[in-house]
Amino acid sequence: MITKEEIQNFIKEKGGTLEDFIIRSADEEITYLENFKTAEVEKAISPKISEVHSRYDSDILAVTGLKKRPDEKTYDFNKRVLAELKANADKLPTVEQENVSLKERVGKNADAKLIADLENVRLEYKTFKEAKEKEVDALRSETDLGVRKAMIEAEMNTFDFDPSIKEGVLKIYRENIINSLLQNSERRDGALVFLDKDGLPLRNKAQNLAAYTANEIVAEKMKDVIKQKRVIPGPPRPGDPPTSVRTVPDTVKTKVELADHLMKEGLKRGSKEYDEAYAELGADLPLE
Repeated sequence: MITKEEIQNFIKEKGGTLEDFIIRSADEEITYLENFKTAEVEKAISPKISEVHSRYDSDILAVTGLKKRPDEKTYDFNKRVLAELKANADKLPTVEQENVSLKERVGKNADAKLIADLENVRLEYKTFKEAKEKEVDALRSETDLGVRKAMIEAEMNTFDFDPSIKEGVLKIYRENIINSLLQNSERRDGALVFLDKDGLPLRNKAQNLAAYTANEIVAEKMKDVIKQKRVIPGPPRPGDPPTSVRTVPDTVKTKVELADHLMKEGLKRGSKEYDEAYAELGADLPLE
């Protein structure tokens, strides 16, 4: 079987440059095509899904008077509306009985003050409810922001930075990167997903168009100030994965080639050992 190295040597012998070619194995090509298909499908159906969801939201607002929160998914909004409608329906018999009793009292006593007091209570409750809903929404948004920031900072803290850079300058640089990533990310199933301008997952060309992991995008954004990846290995145990690779052959010239090499060494993409080796050894390599 012809290896990638043999193909690369052939290209060099014929006067070509490796930057003009992308060499993949059959399995890698299948992975690339599957990821490419997924990305294209996402681009095609995302506007349609958004349009359908917007119509759902408008119809629900028109029928129930309930409005979707800015950061609320349509699926969660539908569940909230149904739950609220059910709760109101469950309370209806009690409310109707109270209304009958109130009408009897008002009819018998013709008490205008009682009516005014009830209206004031209703308005106070409405104001209180709206204020609490705003507080809950703000707390939910603040909590999500704090969790995402902590996840990004945790990735940054696994790197060692160039000691020649002043601490104040490095702090500002880090904060700018964090704020940029916070503006274009969200949590899905407990993991950070980084989005492009159209709201679709950013995909890593060096990883056959798989979505960027948090470690990969932090390493790429911070590459100008990273010294090396900090690795604190524990004692080996039976069944542990291979340790991080510290050196690579001279034939590894790009991040694409580095990814291939790491997987050949037995490192699984997305694992801690893979991420550490990729960040350390690929910091100064071009993409392709």
